Amino acid sequence: MCSVLRGERSSVRLRGRDQELEKLSERLETSAAGRGQVAFVEGEAGIGKTRLVSEVIAVAEGRGFEVFHGRGDELEATRPFGVVADALGCRWRSPDPARSAIGRLITGDLSEGIDGPASSGPGLRYRVIEALVELVEDLAATQPVVLMLEDLHWADPSTLLAMRALDRRLGYAPVALIGTFRPKRERGDLERLVNACVEEGGLHLRLGPLGDTAVTQLVTDVLGAPPGPRLRRHLARAGGSPLFVLELIGALRDEDAVVVSSGRAEVGDDIGLPPTLRQTILRRVSAVSGDTVELLRLASILGSTLSLTDLATVWRRPVVELLPTVDEAFKAGWMGEAGDQLAFRHDVVREAVYHDLPHAVRIGLHREAGEALAAAGAPASRVAVHLGIGAIPGDAQAVSWLCRAGREVALRAPGVAADFFGRALELMDDTDPAREGVLAEQIYGLLWAGRMAEGQALAQALLRQCRDSRIEVRLRVALSWALGMLGDLKGAVAVCDVDPSSSRLNEREHAQLQASGALVRATRGDADSASIAAAALARAEAFEDDAAWCTAASAASLAAMADGRLTDAIATASVVMKRAEGNPLGEMQQMVCCYVLGYSLARIDRHAEAAEVLHEGWRISRERGSTWNLPLLHGAAGIRSFLAGDWDEAVTVTETGLAIAEDVGMPFVTVSAYGLLALIAVHRGQPAVARDHLAVAERGLASAGSSIGACIGAYWATWARGMEHAAAERPGKAFEWLARSWAEATALRATTAYPLVGPDLVRFALATGQVDRARAVTGAVAQAAAVMGAASAEAAALLCQGLADADPDILLRAVERYRCAAQPFELGRACEDAAEMLGRMGRLDEARPLHDDALQCYEELGADHHTARAMKTSRDRGLERRRRRRRDSPSVGWEALTEKELAVIALVAEGLTNSSIGNRLSISHHTVATHLGHVFAKLGVSSKIELAAQAARRPYIP
Repeated sequence: MCSVLRGERSSVRLRGRDQELEKLSERLETSAAGRGQVAFVEGEAGIGKTRLVSEVIAVAEGRGFEVFHGRGDELEATRPFGVVADALGCRWRSPDPARSAIGRLITGDLSEGIDGPASSGPGLRYRVIEALVELVEDLAATQPVVLMLEDLHWADPSTLLAMRALDRRLGYAPVALIGTFRPKRERGDLERLVNACVEEGGLHLRLGPLGDTAVTQLVTDVLGAPPGPRLRRHLARAGGSPLFVLELIGALRDEDAVVVSSGRAEVGDDIGLPPTLRQTILRRVSAVSGDTVELLRLASILGSTLSLTDLATVWRRPVVELLPTVDEAFKAGWMGEAGDQLAFRHDVVREAVYHDLPHAVRIGLHREAGEALAAAGAPASRVAVHLGIGAIPGDAQAVSWLCRAGREVALRAPGVAADFFGRALELMDDTDPAREGVLAEQIYGLLWAGRMAEGQALAQALLRQCRDSRIEVRLRVALSWALGMLGDLKGAVAVCDVDPSSSRLNEREHAQLQASGALVRATRGDADSASIAAAALARAEAFEDDAAWCTAASAASLAAMADGRLTDAIATASVVMKRAEGNPLGEMQQMVCCYVLGYSLARIDRHAEAAEVLHEGWRISRERGSTWNLPLLHGAAGIRSFLAGDWDEAVTVTETGLAIAEDVGMPFVTVSAYGLLALIAVHRGQPAVARDHLAVAERGLASAGSSIGACIGAYWATWARGMEHAAAERPGKAFEWLARSWAEATALRATTAYPLVGPDLVRFALATGQVDRARAVTGAVAQAAAVMGAASAEAAALLCQGLADADPDILLRAVERYRCAAQPFELGRACEDAAEMLGRMGRLDEARPLHDDALQCYEELGADHHTARAMKTSRDRGLERRRRRRRDSPSVGWEALTEKELAVIALVAEGLTNSSIGNRLSISHHTVATHLGHVFAKLGVSSKIELAAQAARRPYIP
């Protein structure tokens, strides 16, 4: 489905771009072998980007690629996913169900405007991205794919997000992404996209001017002879721009001014040519008939690509009457076809014609175009673009269409929506009573687009003067939610704290804010979060406000979880899950409670139930297209797998959560995630890996500044840093960092952290002679265990007590309690502690089986650091058994693969996509991609094609 402008593949050879073409061809070759590639071509207008692209398309088609081609347009930059959707043919009328479904998502007016749920956020945008990734993956399963996106400097932000997602997620597939763009001083999202892709191995080519040799070759190709001295002087004005060179040659040929003599193409001394490319183009355009010039001028108002129907609508003529004029424009080479659209031969041609119109004329034509398109039933965004350009302050019609367009795209392209609302505000009178509502909608768009500084500044200004309480409360809830998502929990609480005595809000609205504030307070572990949540719950019940009740109940479940009242947390969260089901305002609360349930069940040792709940959360998120909650769910799943002893899965789901967090802009979850990864690396005897993870976590903390959100996960990172010092036999430093981790958990009132960090802190408090500190920590762990009511917590309390009291019998009780808790690593540590103490006391017969149990736990987990330490201790204490042989775990090759990775490989060999594999294995397709990354590293392959080939040679894949 390659949509290429007619005449783009010129009979004139590509000159001066051999190196660039070779590099792009190499990328195609690598992609055809199954390794996804991305490349960008940057250059000024007319420098030859499109000509190079056409050659690359020809090479790709010759190698069996299916090519999908789209291009940005200056007047289409407000259309969500416009470039990528056009390239892939994702229209709601498409006969292909997958493309039609994407088209409906993109074009459907799903925004609820100011009355919509403040928590909706950009979920629909990510749902579209997920669908686009699946579509391209499906296409690449049968044939290598090139997705060619030109003029990305005019692409909307959601197209750029989609391109980034395709690059990140299809690195194992035969997919080549190629984009072109012009240099701009402020590229913002585009610059970030290019930099991110290049950092991960992408190609960035910058096209410069053609050299003299290439210009000579180009002229010779056109004229049949190299240029003489006088013609060379004229060509020098082209500055190496191939388009300018060809236009100059075309102008000379139009005037029969070129003479080929003595093997040289020459012009007379008195020939006069326009000094610029634009003037050259306009001079040549003027040679066609008056009707064709008028057609080109009207077409330039509609953009670089346009439909014949729109052109007929704006010109107010039947299509049949336009055919002769269009035909002349085609024959003259000024226009051509791009799929089912008309298109200017080059953007520079359209810009020359457009800017030749006087400013007042351009404004008037845009106004008339907008009105004509509105009358013809065109989409609001297309109408709004023209009316927005053609409007003057006070234009109510333009304001209406701009607001309508903003609401139409809000959930798919919040940044574009914010720009529509911003233009509407420029046209509105300061005294317009509707101004506050439009400003609130602009703020929503800015917040969900990640333009937080702009959104916060406008929100604070509006809140100081807002007269409509309904708008104020929704704005506060939205701002609180957005700030919370970015980790600024202090700011999130502040916007919900409104003094009733000085507020215009009514009691119901205060109840809604109180519920939102309670949720944020519970998230950051405030001491009074449980009582505030209870009060908010009572007020919500009094007003029979279901949304506020769900929010307050979610806060209550979070507070109970933080306090360690896990049974209460589970009960409350379960009620919210049921009550919020089917409620469009309950998505956030349901997902919060899904996280609470998954984490709480894991902490009371019900790991299988926790896994089921988290899988259900992934399923619900997929159905709703909700992505913001996935990093939280993957974080909980990582902790569950870590505690349950499935460290490979813990690493996989945690890395997956980190990748999604980057996509959705949730930096505050990264500290705890990297802390967990570092902790596992320490236990596995991988100090370099641990240091790398800790460096990232600590950079996250440093960049967070006063953001409480980042600090929520800090105790995981400081715990890991303490254990890194412990592994390096620096007990003093280990104690210092473990004490810091304990203090951070205490500051957050994270009671459930005590049974995790407490045993390590007690060990190193005793190792450094701080017995009183060890006893104080032991008491705190015992109190937490009494509240939590979990076997693992009770075991941790017994372990701390046994260590502090030097009582091996209490340690033996801890071992037995850990055997009931299904936490194999902690069981191994307890067995080792008990064996070591019994060995010191000479009770070797009791110590040896415990020592063997500890080694078995460590070896099964791959906890190599602890295995080595325990073996050394066993030799020192005389506990080692002669016949024991350590089982080495390979890190590469088929023997290094986990059961889950082998299951993924088996389904890859069947030709399934990541989504289908995820459905089969009851994991998210994001997690499948992470599993594949691990598989590729272990097997030394870089694509699904290579993986399937290796799998075919294996005698058995489970």
